[in-house]
Amino acid sequence: MDQYEYKVVSVQAIVSEGDIARGIAGEKIGSQVEISLCDLAKQGYEYYREFAVPVKVATGCFSKKIGRELTFVVMVFRRLVR
Repeated sequence: MDQYEYKVVSVQAIVSEGDIARGIAGEKIGSQVEISLCDLAKQGYEYYREFAVPVKVATGCFSKKIGRELTFVVMVFRRLVR
């Protein structure tokens, strides 16, 4: 059975309000994700899948109260262990 090494990276895309208004936000996001894909491919990783990870944000340093919830998208890559 094959064994894999995994790497997880968050999907971070930066666009401006102007990019959205001009209709180019999707293209910019795609370009930024493509850079991540290509960089990891050069290291021998292949894209495996993505996950939406719910995150609960605590209010204050020592607080156990949950202020809000966010969802982050992470991409999972893998490469064969030889």
